[in-house]
Amino acid sequence: MSVCRQIRLVLWKNFTIRRRRWPRVIFELIWPLFLFLILMWVRTRNLIFYYDACHNDAKYLGSAGIIPAFQTYVCRWNNTCYGSTNPVDQLNILSNDIPNLFNQYASITDNLLEISNNQQVLSNLSQLVFELNNITSLLNSWTVIQVNKTTSDFNQSIPIATINILFSNPINLSNLHQPWLMNRTNSLTNLNVASEIFLTSLQTNYTYSYQSEINIQKSFCTYAQFNQTFLMNQGQSIDAKDFLCNNLSTIDLKNFLISLQGQLDQVFLNDVQLNLMNTSILSLQSIEAAQSIFSQLQILNTNLSLAGFNNSFSLTTLCGGRNDLSQLVSVNGAATSKQASDLLNSTAAQRSSSYNGTSTSIDWNELASDLLNYNESDMCNQSYAVGTGNIKKTITVNRTCRCVIFDLLFNSNKNLQLFGRLIRPLQYGKIYYYPSNIHYDNIIKQINQTFESLDEVIKLLRQMRSPMQTTYAAIVTLCNLSSNALPLCQLLNSYETPLSLFTIITEFMACTDRDRFVPMSSESQLASDGKTNSFTDTFLAGIVFLGELSNGDSFPKHVTYKIRMILDYVDNTFRTEDRYFTFAPRYSAPSSTKYHSFTFIYLQNALDRAIISKQTGMNISYGVQTQQMPYPCWINDKFVNSIRQMLPLFMVLSWIFTVSMNVKDIVYEKERRLKEIMRIMGLNDSVHWFTWFVLCTAVMVTIALLLVIILKFGKITQFSSFIVLLLFFVCYTFATINQCFLISVFFNRANLAACGAGIIYFVLYLPYTLLINYDSQTLGWHKAVACLSSTVSFGLGCDYIARFEGMAQGIQWSNIHKGAKPNDNFTFLNCMIMMLIDAVIYMALTVYIENVFPGEYGIPQPWYYPFTKTYWFGYNAKKNLQRTNEINQNQVNTNTNIGSDDDDDDNTIAQSEIGVHIQNLSKFYKNKVALKNLSVKFYRNMITAFLGRNGAGKSTTWSILTGLIPPSTGTVYVDGFDILTDIKVIRKRLGFAPQHNILFDRLTVKEHLEFFSALKGAPEEFISDETKKMLADLGIENKSENYSTELSGGMKRKLSIAIAFIGNSTIVILDEPTAGMYTYIDFD
Repeated sequence: MSVCRQIRLVLWKNFTIRRRRWPRVIFELIWPLFLFLILMWVRTRNLIFYYDACHNDAKYLGSAGIIPAFQTYVCRWNNTCYGSTNPVDQLNILSNDIPNLFNQYASITDNLLEISNNQQVLSNLSQLVFELNNITSLLNSWTVIQVNKTTSDFNQSIPIATINILFSNPINLSNLHQPWLMNRTNSLTNLNVASEIFLTSLQTNYTYSYQSEINIQKSFCTYAQFNQTFLMNQGQSIDAKDFLCNNLSTIDLKNFLISLQGQLDQVFLNDVQLNLMNTSILSLQSIEAAQSIFSQLQILNTNLSLAGFNNSFSLTTLCGGRNDLSQLVSVNGAATSKQASDLLNSTAAQRSSSYNGTSTSIDWNELASDLLNYNESDMCNQSYAVGTGNIKKTITVNRTCRCVIFDLLFNSNKNLQLFGRLIRPLQYGKIYYYPSNIHYDNIIKQINQTFESLDEVIKLLRQMRSPMQTTYAAIVTLCNLSSNALPLCQLLNSYETPLSLFTIITEFMACTDRDRFVPMSSESQLASDGKTNSFTDTFLAGIVFLGELSNGDSFPKHVTYKIRMILDYVDNTFRTEDRYFTFAPRYSAPSSTKYHSFTFIYLQNALDRAIISKQTGMNISYGVQTQQMPYPCWINDKFVNSIRQMLPLFMVLSWIFTVSMNVKDIVYEKERRLKEIMRIMGLNDSVHWFTWFVLCTAVMVTIALLLVIILKFGKITQFSSFIVLLLFFVCYTFATINQCFLISVFFNRANLAACGAGIIYFVLYLPYTLLINYDSQTLGWHKAVACLSSTVSFGLGCDYIARFEGMAQGIQWSNIHKGAKPNDNFTFLNCMIMMLIDAVIYMALTVYIENVFPGEYGIPQPWYYPFTKTYWFGYNAKKNLQRTNEINQNQVNTNTNIGSDDDDDDNTIAQSEIGVHIQNLSKFYKNKVALKNLSVKFYRNMITAFLGRNGAGKSTTWSILTGLIPPSTGTVYVDGFDILTDIKVIRKRLGFAPQHNILFDRLTVKEHLEFFSALKGAPEEFISDETKKMLADLGIENKSENYSTELSGGMKRKLSIAIAFIGNSTIVILDEPTAGMYTYIDFD
């Protein structure tokens, strides 16, 4: 029978069965379309964003000056993209943006010089300052009281030693009227406290409202309110504070403080009349001096006003030009910074609930007031939570309370949290270095000069602030006493914000650690200490100088060093580009600007300048600024970016059902022995796989065509070529079909194969996700190896499609051989070629594994069978004929030696040809013997019956004879051909009806007979007549159009026998041919 006829016949069978399973075919079409229609719907959600060119402003390094470096670091930390470059120098823009502020300060300076030359004004001004200082001292004395108390004055059990310590020093009565103790929101000035005590004494039955016991104890013991109340030295405060906080309960502590406040209020009331009288006298004297000053100022036509400062001041004023922070922080009169102070006096829960939102409005005046509530040396605890999940640890460090206020302010707002995370290591972080010797110490000392000068600047600023703040407070008191009648009082508002900002900037700078550099004994210690201290922001970087150098050596001309920082603070040096490459600028801070944001480049610049200075003995006169290269206009198509991973996943999900069903159908024929029966009837293996390939291709290419239409005209891949996309999907279809064939050889049960195929097909997609994650580290040959999985090849191809779509080019014939990224030596064309190579590899493995491991039914070939001569050139016919003659000659010799009684029969048998010769045939299943050492001969033109009880080995013999199972020992010769080597030749001569019916579920009785008759090579003109004759002989004409599943057991058995005889088989083997039939039919 010709191969073409076999192909046509098996294709007819496959398509007929598939067509009769139409619900499954419809689902195979609808399911992929449904998934891709979802993609098309998502595409309509307008996820394309168009961006102008990206220009980033310059960033100055420390060599350009501390002020420019600090300005650009703070004001441009977000690394904002602008549509155009900034043509003007930033320092000029800074001066242009704050002319009012500079002009007003310049005007004040000129006027002060003029005033300093007028002796009368200076005399009155000195008198005013003297009187105001007296008022301030007097007001402070109102609320700073020193009294003698004993244990009998309090209900709590307090040792007399503790009482003596507490009341041998002054007590700040004003602090006992603040929000940490009183149930109020705003802080009170000394004057307000005095007024409150006096007015409260005039009301009968008036009681104060206090905070809860727990809040009072935390504020008093933890947040430094003890030191604010009891003004004593540190040695005395430790013992007294220890007793009050650790020995008294929360209720007793609260009652003690309330009792103390009440007793001190009474002491204050006893002295208030004398104080008020003295204050009034001093106030009148101060008013007279102030009026005299303003009279002289009017004569001189001078103005000390900073009016308009509050309206013009903003971050644009500080940063100059366009900056990144104006959108985050606004300046107005909302009293929100007071919350920072409240945070110090509240629980952690209150701390987290006090601030919500994405932007903040800071009242600089309140923030400055909160900072000044604490002395420079007051210390507060700051906690850091380390670890995740169940493994957590809290680390507590001591910092000045003023610095803690800044940290809490940063944590209070989402927009400021990131900035706080950046700034804390810069403020508190130490810089370790190794090794320490005279040469490297000199370099470090030169770098540290910046921090040493900063310390002097901070001292100077604090000295300048102290008299200004004192004078301002005194004037406020004077204005309150005079009901703001003085002209001087009208200027207070213009001075408040500048003084507050002066205080904030000074204290923020003071939080910077000025003793930065710490020598280490080894690099390992540097790494260990840096890792530990990074949790508390007390480690910034480590410097390791390379090369051995002692104090006596000369300084080398070439100095090498490395800067070590926390892993999150620098980019991974294993790659030079982003893990996920996109055609977009790298501007997101701090992930794309780590070297700037975490000061790596600043430290490198300082080291380089210090080394150059030491080598040359000269200071470099120029500074350095850095600026990113501009990026052209670009498109951010979020949908296209997502289909890099979504399209391969959707494709896998679309075909997972089709793949499972294809594998199930292939394994079903193997499980039901249909494949072996067809092979027994003469079907070639190549025809079997080719027809399955054609069937699967017809279905899956149709689906692929519909999907490509959706991709192209649904604007999912709108720029790509339709033909290129179709060829890409066809390549993937071929590879997937052969992958189904390969999966099928590992299963012998259809249902299990369906489940396993779906799982294997999906699992083979997963390596693609790993490949994408490490895309920048993979080489071309890595991708080629990974592409041995066709799903990975398809995923990489989708990645190229997405990238070219993102460039508004799409995949075209002109770029299929080009990389989509810089230095990309793998292309879209490589993906298509690899899928075709995969298809060939899968098919070769399928054929090889099926022959070497045929499964439950079939005879395995040796592993080296592709290298044998018979596999490529066929069998030696002369050798087979010689073997047949030897067998016949041996039989003749045997018959000659038999007695005369049997001569006639023996001669008759000797003249007949041997059809089947079984020699020492055995079959073992592990420890069970199914057949043992069987030797028998079957002759042509004779009917030989094999009888025996169940389990005797009859069916096992026929299965071995037809090649369904291999023998354990021995062999069988059929017409001289050995079943171990010539099974394909033998099967063309056999007709076989096995013990169990082997029929196709979706073919009719008539179609079974016509199919197997044609498969055996019967002429087409005789097939119809032979089929009718066979139906009539077996009495099943009325069932000819019924499916095999609609037949009874007896009818199925008749059909199996008819299949064995049809097609003129020379040797017919019937295994229990009458099983399942009625008795009268058996006799027929």
